[in-house]
Amino acid sequence: ATAPRAFAAVPLRAETGEPLLALGTIGLGRAAAVTTDLGGPWGGEWRRWNGTPRLLANVLSWLLRAPQAEQIAVRQEAAGTGWRLVVQATSAEGDYLDGRTLQAHLQRAEHPETTLPLHQRGPGTYEAGLPFRLMPSTLVVLEDRSDGEGRILARTRIGSTYPDEYRIRGPHQPVLEGIRRASGGRSLEARGSGLELRNKTPQGIRLWQGLAWVGLGLFLLDVTLTRTSRPTRHRPGVRSVE
Repeated sequence: ATAPRAFAAVPLRAETGEPLLALGTIGLGRAAAVTTDLGGPWGGEWRRWNGTPRLLANVLSWLLRAPQAEQIAVRQEAAGTGWRLVVQATSAEGDYLDGRTLQAHLQRAEHPETTLPLHQRGPGTYEAGLPFRLMPSTLVVLEDRSDGEGRILARTRIGSTYPDEYRIRGPHQPVLEGIRRASGGRSLEARGSGLELRNKTPQGIRLWQGLAWVGLGLFLLDVTLTRTSRPTRHRPGVRSVE
């Protein structure tokens, strides 16, 4: 059976699923592969089809057209227990590329190719949920079918280096509850555990009044001690009579 290369987009397939037309970029150039015999005995139906000239003209136009300098960023994001594919697309001038018909071709080792249509969720941002667990290396070929030509925008790889169960964030309540029951412990959410004391709103205590009275008392004590400890001065020429 004929199989396309990993980087190729397949806009045309036979009824049996085998590729008839594959498009892709190799280095700085473009390539197209037609797996049927257009000029031989097997191509009679192609020559009689009135859409063949237009199809071949579109393929040649795509091969000769210089690639556009879009800025494409492809990444994976966690979405609950699964993942989603997110694409951000801008033009060479930095403008958002909105209203595009994008689809991603995902290829994994020993798995058939999966095609996902992407839906726009924001300015220049498109996404699609991944219908399978992430493998260590998944090839993503991003295709723009806005003008019906199947133009390749980007190729990249996504993947996870370890299983999803190791990505659990936060406490795993079912596991903790099982440990509590097995050990005979008490849940912090039960009454009397002390947890309800933490949830009370703290009440402020006014200290300025007491401190003000203490300061006033210290001031009066200082004045009194100063006056009583000062030595008595005798005026000159005054004699004391006993």
